[in-house]
Amino acid sequence: MPTSPKPWAKEGYLSLVTKKMERLKIGLDLDGVVADSAPAVVSAIYKHFRPGQPYEERFGLSVHAEELKIPVETILEFVTSLLVTEEFYQKLKPVRGAVKGVDKLCRIGEIHLLSHRPQTVKDPFDISNLTLGWLRKWDLHSKIVSLSLNPSHLDRDFKVNQAKERNFDLYIDDELEEAEKFWDIGLKVVLFNLQNDHFSLSKEVAVAHSWPKIVSAVEKFSGV
Repeated sequence: MPTSPKPWAKEGYLSLVTKKMERLKIGLDLDGVVADSAPAVVSAIYKHFRPGQPYEERFGLSVHAEELKIPVETILEFVTSLLVTEEFYQKLKPVRGAVKGVDKLCRIGEIHLLSHRPQTVKDPFDISNLTLGWLRKWDLHSKIVSLSLNPSHLDRDFKVNQAKERNFDLYIDDELEEAEKFWDIGLKVVLFNLQNDHFSLSKEVAVAHSWPKIVSAVEKFSGV
C-alpha cells in the first residue's frame, strides 16, 4: 500500500534540496520551542487568579481563560505585566536541548526568531530588551539573525505575515494551529511535540518530539 509522501518529497520541496549551497531561512518560534515558558507563565496565572487550584502546564492563554472563566484579555494583561519583570527572565530556562539545537541550526540556515509576546515601550525594561537579555544569558543572541515580537498579541496572523515578508523556507512551532498556517502558504514545517512524533495530522507536517529530532528534520529539508 503506497504511503503518503513526506513534506520534503512534495512538489516544490525537492527544488530546495538541489540548492545545498544556499542557506535556508528558518523561522523559529520562541516560547515552547526555545524558551520553556509554559511552566512559568501558567504557574503565575494560577497563583494570581486561583491560588491552590490544580492545573495542567498547557500553553495557550485561551485554554486557561476558559478553564478559569476569566476573559482572555484579563489574562493577557496579567501576562504582559509578568513579561516586563526581571524575575520572570531570571527563572526562565531553555527547552531541553534548545541551546545545542539552535547552535546546529544556525550552521544550516539563517534563524529568525518570532514570538507572540507583545511589543512594549517601557524602555529599558520592555519585553524586547528583556528577551534579548535572556537570549544573551544563554548565548543564543549571536545565533539568530532577527527577533520579531508581535505589536499586538491578539494578531494571530503575525507570524505567518512575517514569514511571507521575509521569504522563510521553513518554520518550527509547537502549536498545530500555527504550523498548519505555514503549511498552507507552502512552507516546510516542523511541529515540535514533546509527547509523540508518530501521530496523524490533518495535513502532513514533519513532527519532532525532541530537539535532536528537530535538527534531523531540518537537515532532511536542507539536503545536508
